[in-house]
Amino acid sequence: RVALAMGIEHFDRSCQRRRAPTWVGTYTSISGSFVFLRRGEVVEFDNAGARARNPRTAVCFNERYVYFVVVDGRAPEWSVGMTITELGEFCRDALGAGWGVNQDGGGSSTMWVNGQVVNRPSDGHERAVANGLMMVVLEPMRRSPSLAPGDAVRTVGEAGLRVGPGTNFPAVSVIPAGQEGVVLRHGNGLDGVLAKRNYWWLVAFGNQVGWVAEVDLERLGWPPRWLYASSMEGAQAP
Repeated sequence: RVALAMGIEHFDRSCQRRRAPTWVGTYTSISGSFVFLRRGEVVEFDNAGARARNPRTAVCFNERYVYFVVVDGRAPEWSVGMTITELGEFCRDALGAGWGVNQDGGGSSTMWVNGQVVNRPSDGHERAVANGLMMVVLEPMRRSPSLAPGDAVRTVGEAGLRVGPGTNFPAVSVIPAGQEGVVLRHGNGLDGVLAKRNYWWLVAFGNQVGWVAEVDLERLGWPPRWLYASSMEGAQAP
C-alpha cells in the first residue's frame, strides 16, 4: 500500500521561518511571477523581465472588485506593452486596486469576452496555452412552463440530441423529424432550463436519451402523465 499526503506551509522570503496565516482549509490558490502591488504600494523589481515593456496578463483587486488585466505589446504601431512598474501604477491609479499579481504574458496574453478575443495578441493570433482564468456572470435560472416531465412530445424537424442543456454540449445523435418521445425529469431540476438562447428538456426516444431544444419539440396529448413512470422503464438518463 502507498499513502500520499500533501501540506502547504507559509514561510518568510528566506524560507527559514514559518509565518501565519495557515493554509488549512484552503481550496484554491493562485501564483504568479511578480506580486507588483501590495497594500496599495507598487513593488519595484530589478529583474530584466520586469523592467522590459512586454504584453502582460495580471489580476488585481480591491475590497469591491477583482480585475482581469491584459496589456498588448510588441507592436509599436499599436502598443509597446508595459513594465511591471507601469502595470502596478495602472492597476493602482486607474483601477483603484490594492493588490496585484502578474501572470504569464507575451504571446500568451489573450482576453476573451463573451466568446470573442477583444485584444491583439502579439503573435498575431491566439497562442495554445495550458491554462487560463475565467470570470463567469451567474444569472438567475429561467425555465419554460411549456412542457413537464411525463409529457409526450414529437420532433418538428431534425433535432440534435445533446449530452447537456445547450449548444455548447456535443450532440450524440440526430433525431429525425416526427420522432415521438417522452420528457424525463432531471435529477438537478434543470427541466426546461434556459441555456444558449433556448429552453432545453431531457427527452427519451426509446433507448436514446438526451437534451433537446424546446423549439424542436411539440407536445402530444398522449400518454397521460400518470403513465409516465411505466413508459420510461428501461430508459437511461445520462
